[in-house]
Amino acid sequence: MNDFDEIKGIIHTVGIIYVTWNDSRLSWKKDDYAGVRFLSVHLRDIWRPEISLLNTVGKFEIFDRHQDYFVAWVTDKGQVHYSLGGVYSASCDPDVTYFPFDVHECYLSFVPFSDIFFSKIFKNESIQLTEPLFNSSDIHDEDGEWDYHAMTPCVRRVGNSNLFGAAIPIRLQRRWKFVFFNVIIPVLLLGYLNLFVYSIPVEAGERVSFAITLLLSYTVFMIVTAESIPETSAPMPLLSYFLVFKLIYSACIAVSSITISRIYHNDKDHPITMPYRKFTNSVECIGNCLKIRSGSVNEDICDNDDPETIQETKPITWIRVSKALDHALVTLFSLVILTETVVFFAFLLQSYTRNLHDDFSSICDSS
Repeated sequence: MNDFDEIKGIIHTVGIIYVTWNDSRLSWKKDDYAGVRFLSVHLRDIWRPEISLLNTVGKFEIFDRHQDYFVAWVTDKGQVHYSLGGVYSASCDPDVTYFPFDVHECYLSFVPFSDIFFSKIFKNESIQLTEPLFNSSDIHDEDGEWDYHAMTPCVRRVGNSNLFGAAIPIRLQRRWKFVFFNVIIPVLLLGYLNLFVYSIPVEAGERVSFAITLLLSYTVFMIVTAESIPETSAPMPLLSYFLVFKLIYSACIAVSSITISRIYHNDKDHPITMPYRKFTNSVECIGNCLKIRSGSVNEDICDNDDPETIQETKPITWIRVSKALDHALVTLFSLVILTETVVFFAFLLQSYTRNLHDDFSSICDSS
């Protein structure tokens, strides 16, 4: 494989196709010619099948049309052997949904040119596949971005027509470690670092600046890492949704930090409305109830749901309201980021655990 463009859907490969056919006009009796069993001839001197790549992205052409001086080998039985090599550029249908754990299955569809006009007569009887002369995995160079898996070729129907061609499937799996450690892990760390915004005392005055700094870090990081993510919307990678969600998540934390700081510095004489009172009472009640097992909190504290009564024993202030908001939001955002992380990796693992070494192709299976 030379190159694979998952955005344009083009794969460039270098390959050798071994073609053999029978021509009774080229047979001879070896005893009449000093026991000669093999003979080399120029392609211009014999008939040969005109082979073309059907799913090419370039100009449709016959590969051996300009190779008249190439040599083929003929046996005394009239069997002709010829190797056709070159660089093939074929179209492919990429799917980057699970980037960077995406797997792509492309194929090269070779058809005899004459079958295009006589497909109803020959059908698939004119094409037979043989065992490869060598294992392609033993000769291809390692690629830093893609892991290559050769698969079993097959004779495949072209669309709904009577035309058949030889399909050579190629399965490509992206090497995921670079993107995982340079994009996904830093984004995850920034997301969990956002939760520490609520541990900074409001009176310190650094909470809002810390939240804004993290939000800007996400923005800069998305710009830098955008080059590592395929620029496509059909389909759009899950990682793109993941980054957008992280940006919205960080923006919500920044907005909540500003709101809490504003509430914390409210004038003491400013009246606290009943929704704030009930919310503060509920959060403190839940927090105290969770400490009951330790014996440090009286169990009766959660039995009183009347905010007016609680106000008499312990007046509700704007500071208490802001602290209640801190506890509630850090719990909420912790659950959000944990759920989002689990769901995201569950989708990625769904792709990563696919059987990449299956020797049979779904392209051949669909034929």
